[in-house]
Amino acid sequence: MATCHGQRTELIRPFKLLAALILFICFLSISGCTSPPPQPRYVWPIPPQTPRVEYLSTISRSEDLVAKNSPIKKALLGKQKPLFQTPFDVIVRKDGALLVSDTRSGIVWKLSTTGKASALPNNGTKLGAPLGIDYDSDGNIYVAEATRRRVVVLSPEGVVIRTIGDGVFEANPAFIAIDRQRNLLYASEPRRHHIHVFTCTGKHLGTRGNPGVQPGQLAAPQGVAVNSHGELIVADMLNARLSVFAPDGTFARLIPFNGWGPYTFDAPKGITVTDDGWIWATDQRAGALVGFNNLEKPTVVVTAGHMSSHPMAFAAPSGLTITDDGAIWVTDILLQRLSHWQVLTPEYLKTHPISPATLEQLRQKAQLINQESKEEHTLQ
Repeated sequence: MATCHGQRTELIRPFKLLAALILFICFLSISGCTSPPPQPRYVWPIPPQTPRVEYLSTISRSEDLVAKNSPIKKALLGKQKPLFQTPFDVIVRKDGALLVSDTRSGIVWKLSTTGKASALPNNGTKLGAPLGIDYDSDGNIYVAEATRRRVVVLSPEGVVIRTIGDGVFEANPAFIAIDRQRNLLYASEPRRHHIHVFTCTGKHLGTRGNPGVQPGQLAAPQGVAVNSHGELIVADMLNARLSVFAPDGTFARLIPFNGWGPYTFDAPKGITVTDDGWIWATDQRAGALVGFNNLEKPTVVVTAGHMSSHPMAFAAPSGLTITDDGAIWVTDILLQRLSHWQVLTPEYLKTHPISPATLEQLRQKAQLINQESKEEHTLQ
């Protein structure tokens, strides 16, 4: 009799556990169907100035990739380990997937639109400290390898196709940029203070810039970008400026220039450009995202973020990219995360309006965050 009772108990226990799990999932489902509390909004610049960008989210762990309306998945995943170790640069492919170079991990993370993270190359091999990243018109992925002093080219699927620059780089390449109209590859070499130019098939065409502080000279250049006119824009880090070169390689101009006062760079790092003339850069030492709307005479300057560990802030911003609809992604090496911002375009504001009452709340929140940031710096 006791034996039969014990057997029934053993049989019933799994069903109780299953029933409890079902009830838990139902609870999460019901919770997910109710309207969640409104999330706080963070915009920059701080009102009463006209806001131009909005902070949306941060990706640092696997659960951050799960859709916000999937509480069941988040609950089942639990708190995961950091996804990135040292995220250096980021691009968005044509299919919407994010590619993030993770230097210490030796891989490029592919973050799909479905929330899946996978590593490239796809055969499990490691890259030699990947830094800058870009893609060509065929979707092939170019990655600067610091320790191997070259650029490796991967197919869209992540298979190694070829390498570029073997024996050319005397030190490590950092950032790269592809001129898709002219099939050119630009790669910065900070320790040699110049920019290498290759064809996308690997032929070395020469360099841009040389060491120094005079116009046309560079000091530890970092980010590179090519605008729609074929001009090369370089984040001239130690000279605290942007240097612009014409398509034929001749020096064109500096930013900032004499008489321009909206913003003074501290240590520009990453850079990207849009077809309509906007330039976006990270200022690593200032912990800022900077944007201005004209390469010839910048008139509108956006400075977002500050040095802090707050989700909206930066500690060591590095690479960045912007999509056609104004989504900006920025890597932060020290905070080991990828932050998502949005340009407040008229199209975006139609579906995400900001009321005067919301602006006042944002102003108060921004002041509080600034105060917390100052206190954090004081403690450090």
